[in-house]
Amino acid sequence: AAEAAFAAARRLAGLSLFPLWVEAFDAARVAARPGGFDLPGPWCLAAAFGDFEEGLAEQLGRFEAIAAGEGGGDIREIGEEDTVRLGRALASPPGGDFDSEAALEFSASARLDQLPRFAGAAEAAARAGGYRSAAAAHAASGVFRCWLAPDRADPSPSAAWNTFREACRAGAEREPAGSRAVHVRLTAGPATIRSEAQVWGEDALDPAAIDLMRNLKAEYDPGRTLSPGRFVARI
Repeated sequence: AAEAAFAAARRLAGLSLFPLWVEAFDAARVAARPGGFDLPGPWCLAAAFGDFEEGLAEQLGRFEAIAAGEGGGDIREIGEEDTVRLGRALASPPGGDFDSEAALEFSASARLDQLPRFAGAAEAAARAGGYRSAAAAHAASGVFRCWLAPDRADPSPSAAWNTFREACRAGAEREPAGSRAVHVRLTAGPATIRSEAQVWGEDALDPAAIDLMRNLKAEYDPGRTLSPGRFVARI
């Protein structure tokens, strides 16, 4: 499950291990990549390590213990070639319908413990808008990304985006003081939704900060000749 993958990633981040990368992802994230991947479940946590043989064995052993402690039922060690291939796949878009002109891409970032909520937001957004989803997270840095491909003839990008944004930000006000920042962004989508959405993620900014930037723009560019509308809040 996604929750177990993210829980293991949080434990890994708290230890003195130094993985090259740590990624939590669902099966759809790499399903369309050439060659395919033999994955252990619908959600996976993958980490790549590099070290001398003895140090590498120790790091892998500690990682496997963390995964098992969080309910990892199928723990696999893959070789260098497959690790490089998986890393390249996770660095590229999912492919297939997720790369079409009608597809959407959203991102959200916050503390690591917020990632399960973002995964749920992606699933809710797909249902609301009539899409299929693929999702992944840089699980040691709190950056979540999802891609939505149309699953019906008349998908609603607005419904998907609004659902994702609100679900990602839901509950942030109840977080401890100073830790409520959630940055949500529309990364890609049809022109119609890009014109509606706050693509810079300004909904996560304090309104006072946006007012300050508007005042600075008015002071130093009163004629709005320098890239009007291309900055945060269409400034």
